[in-house]
Amino acid sequence: MAYRQYQVEGLTEVYRLLREHQRVLAVLPTGGGKTVIAELVAKHAIQKERSLYFGVHRRELVRQTVARFEAAGLNCGVIMSGDKRVDENAKVQVFSVDTLIRREVPEPDVLLLDEAHNLAKYSKLLSIWGNCKVIGLTATPVGPLHTMYSSMHIISTPSKLIADGYLVDVEAWGLVSPDMTGVATSGEDYQQEGAERVVMEAVDDVVNAWFKRAENLPTLGFAQSVRHSVTLRDRFRDRGVQCEHVDATTPDEERKSIFARFKSGDLPI
Repeated sequence: MAYRQYQVEGLTEVYRLLREHQRVLAVLPTGGGKTVIAELVAKHAIQKERSLYFGVHRRELVRQTVARFEAAGLNCGVIMSGDKRVDENAKVQVFSVDTLIRREVPEPDVLLLDEAHNLAKYSKLLSIWGNCKVIGLTATPVGPLHTMYSSMHIISTPSKLIADGYLVDVEAWGLVSPDMTGVATSGEDYQQEGAERVVMEAVDDVVNAWFKRAENLPTLGFAQSVRHSVTLRDRFRDRGVQCEHVDATTPDEERKSIFARFKSGDLPI
């Protein structure tokens, strides 16, 4: 495939920084092609005969990444519970962090981490492996990332990608001002039970806003919890709109069918 100039130039700068730093954070907005960056890093690792582990934090992302790498002609192993695509001899390994931290595997030459701001997932792994080069990928460089990375490179920004025609511009509307008074916090996040209560009170606001702003447009909804998602699905169905719910327990075949219907335009939400 033809890689975009900012992707190639950005990765070149990340490699330059890796000559001076053990761990480098690479920042690229959603839609900018972080998986493409990962594919380029994997190709370079194979060319240099280096071992590369690419970590993601959700099972669905493992599947998507492996499919992308294989389409690019890359041979890779998979480290994820229940997955049979094990190839210990492959230079590139795609892993679920929840699986890897429970197994003893040799330290790679290069560790590539998706959603690298998720330190709660990756901190244990980074504390165990101290010799490999680390590239963290994220669209949201927030939190105490300086404790894990000593250098950061911004490959591109949303405004630049919009100006260059790679991303569509955004129109945004606020629905309600949620009253979070009394909702307990854990670190920088609201606790699940209290936050869920607040968003459940706004379900009808979401549905009404969709009919006002987005009816007949393909729609992806990101819910606060499984219960919240199921409730949204049911409320849309009550209004005569086809809507499906997917979570971590959705069977693979059902998941594939839902995504295929959405991509073909047969499923609105």
